[in-house]
Amino acid sequence: MCLKITDIKAKTAADWIGCVIYLLIARDVLVHSSAGLAILLLPTALHEIIIATSFLIRRPLSRRMTGWAPRITAYSGTFLIFVFVRLSSSINPDWVRATYNPALDVSGTLIWSIGLLFGLYSIWWFRHAFSIEPQARTLVTSGPYRLARHPIYLSYLFQYIGILFTHLTLPLALVMVAWCALMWKRIGYEEEVLTAAFPEYALYREQVSAIWPKIPRQVVVAPSS
Repeated sequence: MCLKITDIKAKTAADWIGCVIYLLIARDVLVHSSAGLAILLLPTALHEIIIATSFLIRRPLSRRMTGWAPRITAYSGTFLIFVFVRLSSSINPDWVRATYNPALDVSGTLIWSIGLLFGLYSIWWFRHAFSIEPQARTLVTSGPYRLARHPIYLSYLFQYIGILFTHLTLPLALVMVAWCALMWKRIGYEEEVLTAAFPEYALYREQVSAIWPKIPRQVVVAPSS
């Protein structure tokens, strides 16, 4: 399938819809938690609130990738785990049952916490360029983006591994494998549109890895916000 990259103008309606959806997700995180757990999940809700705000403060759209494949990949990767957990809680709670293993619980909670905090840092740094679909708004290469080209996905990977440790079931593991496949496909789409929009992205791509952090040998000269 040949995917076409085109220039378009930002749509305010889409921004507001995205903002409302993520505010509802933040509300869902807190409402469906016990009183004690809700306090622990405040950072998670804050993460969703930052994303909601990003829809309203992000820079105008420069380029995007058209076609159904990039959109389906992007939205599936974004909401797959969330939808699976919600449906499993109603259909078959055993799919997401707690592990009740002290070692896995402690390790999973630690990994999840690291991922969540790194995610807050990354999404805040990316707030002016945020989008779900493969789009180009402004090139971000500083902050956590000096360590990896896609630090937000790295933060999700840590969070999901942490969740898997504390809820170690085969269905959840399979869904997370599917998420990883979607993530890599999504990265390909995003980098295609970023390379087309920003000539300096090619140099940045050579210096900084996609997911696993490494310190670039030299600073990439590019807009940071």
